[in-house]
Amino acid sequence: MKQGAEMIEDGVRVIAAATPPELADRICRLLGDESLRRRMGEHVRQRAPREFAVEIGCERVAEVIRGALRNAAAVVTSRSPLESEREKLVSATAPNDRN
Repeated sequence: MKQGAEMIEDGVRVIAAATPPELADRICRLLGDESLRRRMGEHVRQRAPREFAVEIGCERVAEVIRGALRNAAAVVTSRSPLESEREKLVSATAPNDRN
């Protein structure tokens, strides 16, 4: 499926419409098929509580935040070899404070 494609769900499978004319064809099919509309409606009524409940949405957002924090922690705690070399050079060239 192309990025940004419009989708219409048909029963338990997803039909991607990559272009506006394809989307129009899908919509016309739905308009002309009452049985398909009823099946899709029933499917969505069953699926919606499982996939779109507030608790599920909150858990998904929390997981994204946890992942971002893990990545940020990894970046903060990792030191590149260049940083170590830089520190060695700085300490080697620092004035000697022993008087």
